[in-house]
Amino acid sequence: MDSLPSNISALYSKNSPKILATLMRLVGASNVDLAEDILQDTFHRAMDNWASNGLPENPGGWLMLTAKRAALDHLRQSSNRLRITKDSLAPSLMSEWSRTYAI
Repeated sequence: MDSLPSNISALYSKNSPKILATLMRLVGASNVDLAEDILQDTFHRAMDNWASNGLPENPGGWLMLTAKRAALDHLRQSSNRLRITKDSLAPSLMSEWSRTYAI
């Protein structure tokens, strides 16, 4: 699979702007760093996956789908983390002496 690095490079040039724009819509324009991290992770996954399984029929579609799924996973995890912290940790932070939150 000697042509994989050149394929990845060409696919990055062609697809990264579109994927990054989609990720920024999903995670918010203020989270550019997160969107870029997900984009880089997507291409890393592609290299690992495609080195052993070969190039998929629609590599651009594979990249977009993988990036979207990673962004949605991140959003779900963040939402769950916030909910768990708010629901279960807040009562524990109540000060015994003052009966007010000790944050």
